[in-house]
Order: sequence, then C-alpha cells, then structure tokens
Amino acid sequence: FIHEALLVAYTAQGGAVLAQSAGLPTAAGPPLFTAAFGSLVALTPAAAMEKVNTALVGVVVLSFLGIVGLGVPMVEPSKLLHANLPGVFHAIPVSFVALVYHNVIPVLAEQLRYDRRGVTTAVAVGSGVPLLMFLAWNAVVLGIVEPGSGVDPLDAIRQGSAGPLTGVLVSLFSEVAVVTSFVGFVYGLMSFWTDVWPHRTQRDKLLYALTLLPPLVVAEVDPAIFLNALEVAGTYGISVLFGALPAVLVWRLRGTSYAALPAATGDEATAGGGSAGAGFYDDDDVEEEEEGRGRR
Repeated sequence: FIHEALLVAYTAQGGAVLAQSAGLPTAAGPPLFTAAFGSLVALTPAAAMEKVNTALVGVVVLSFLGIVGLGVPMVEPSKLLHANLPGVFHAIPVSFVALVYHNVIPVLAEQLRYDRRGVTTAVAVGSGVPLLMFLAWNAVVLGIVEPGSGVDPLDAIRQGSAGPLTGVLVSLFSEVAVVTSFVGFVYGLMSFWTDVWPHRTQRDKLLYALTLLPPLVVAEVDPAIFLNALEVAGTYGISVLFGALPAVLVWRLRGTSYAALPAATGDEATAGGGSAGAGFYDDDDVEEEEEGRGRR
C-alpha cells in the first residue's frame, strides 16, 4: 500500500515538473515520466542503475548548492516571519513519510557490527545533514516568494520570479529528487511482487508493468494528487508500520523474547527490535529504498 501510494505521488509530481519544464499539457507529464524513468529502471542492470542513481544524487547536491548560492542574496528575512499555524496540522501526515528511515537501520546496524555509538552517530549525522538542507531550502524558497499570495512558491520560482537560472535549477532539483525516490520504490515494489511470485525475477517485464502502470493510471486521472497521496501514505501506512510498530516490537522483545536469554542486554533487544521490523523487507529492498529516499 505504502509503495503504491508513494509511486502515485512521485509519478504525478515528476510528470507535472517534466510537463511544465517542457511546455507540454499537464496530462502528458505522467506518461512521459513513466516512459522515461520507468523504462530506465526496467532496462538497466542493477549494478549500472546503482551508478546512475549515484550520479543523480550528485546532480541533486549540485543543483541544491546552486539554488542556495543564487537564492540567499534574494531572501528577504521579513518574509520568513509570516506564519500559518493552522497549516501545520495539514503537514503532519506528510511528515510521517520521514519515518521511512527505519528501513535502513537494521542494515546499518549489521554493517557497523551493532556498535551502539557508531549506529547512533550514523543516524544522527545521516538525519542532521538532510535536516540542514531542508531548512536551507525552505528559507530560500519562502524568503523569496511573497507570503500569502496564494501562489505555490516553487511554481513561482520555476516560472522565473527569482531569475531564469534559479528557476531551471529548482526544476532540475525537484525532478531529480523525485526520480531517485521513484527508483528506490520501484525496486521495493518489484521485490514485493517477486515474493508473491517466486518463479519470476526482478527483470520480469510483466512485473514491471504491474509496478508502473497502476500508479500511472491514478496519476493520469488526477495529476494534482501528489500531496493527497503523500497524506494517505503517511496517515494510514507509514504512521503504523514505521511509527507505532517499531516501538511495539522493541517493547515486546525487551519484555519477552530477549528476557529469556542470559547474554541479552537492552542494546541487543533494541537491535533485535529493529531487525524484526525489517522483516517486512529483504536486504535488497532496504538498500534500494535508501538509495532513493535518503537523497531527496
């Protein structure tokens, strides 16, 4: 459910940015996006796709630095004082999407040999750097566009309100960030389908059609579904699977399963809880999803 909802969101948003950048009708965006990047994933070997995804992450970082560098001189601090407190409640379901970071913790813990200090540092740094990028991004975007104008700040910047080069960089950053997330979730959903049909492989074209076409149809029916799809995924899926369930698993393992083991400690129970939570995914799924989401 989560994979389908987020693929709908990414297909709709990626298609919208692509159509706007190319001057095409909005309805042309989702099919064009799926044809371009869905085919890229389907036809590219996994090892080569990893290199492509790494290159795309590099594009995200460079375009982000360009946006901040060009945008900071245009920021008006007074615009950042504007607040819309009721709007915070609408952001809560979307914020749950950030909890997907739980996916990578079991793999990270294994790679660091369950060293608590190392895992804690990795999670703190790995979360802190994106947080700083997020705050810088919001400060630049919201500090340029007039508050309360009723215009989508990103659309305004894409259309040149902050200069043509900044508009191009924002479009590039938005599109490539969506693509990296899209790639990760395509691999994740493909992994799910191969669990359902073990005789099929992740190179099976029928499974790619099953993965790509339903989100495309939904995105084509409602091209503006991006935020609604994120809200649905966050409210009904991620909040349970990555919010409540990991805490329940750790609590249960600390109180029952690990209590019977003489060598068990609280740290081991915590690691066990994370590993149990990862049982919904195989290792390849976890790594591919982190390739996509961790670099938004």
